[in-house]
Amino acid sequence: MTSGSNGPATDPSVETSCSPSGFAQARSPAPMPDQRSSPLAHGMGCGTRARAGRSTSSKCSRSNSHPFHYDAPAVAPANSREIVIQAACKLKIEAEFEARFVAVPNGTFIASRAGRGKVRREGLSKGFPDAIIVGTGRNRCRTAFAEIKAKGSLSEWQHAWLTALHEAGHDCGLFRSEHTLADFLRQRGWW
Repeated sequence: MTSGSNGPATDPSVETSCSPSGFAQARSPAPMPDQRSSPLAHGMGCGTRARAGRSTSSKCSRSNSHPFHYDAPAVAPANSREIVIQAACKLKIEAEFEARFVAVPNGTFIASRAGRGKVRREGLSKGFPDAIIVGTGRNRCRTAFAEIKAKGSLSEWQHAWLTALHEAGHDCGLFRSEHTLADFLRQRGWW
């Protein structure tokens, strides 16, 4: 253990979390999906059969088998688009909770191979959730992750990330409405 300017620093191989009382609690790190191999190689697939680390299905369609929150496709407002739902989520969360809603631009298309390599080196990760909700005020030390969709189901990578984040103790899920996201956060004790 080393000492930092703000008090003792912990071993970098052990994650810590904030408790409601403000004290850090040690947790063992959860494995995160690796971009170079299939999520099935890490035991985080969505129930599809695999051969040599490859999946025979690219989508997770079993909505009742998710360990995290999962909105059924019928929850999405009629004729809505993902960007509209995400913008509504940002407005509602920041208006009703002590939190910031930050978009993660992982879905950006990059035409050049060199450009794709550059963003991967900078930390782009296939399937990472669309938004991070960072608690402020009474919600400090809390973080939630939201995958936003209007239609369709989760890809294997999205399912793997949400599973890993859930297993690491974070509030997360697939949301198709700002109302279900707000209800989920309230049920999890967000203010």
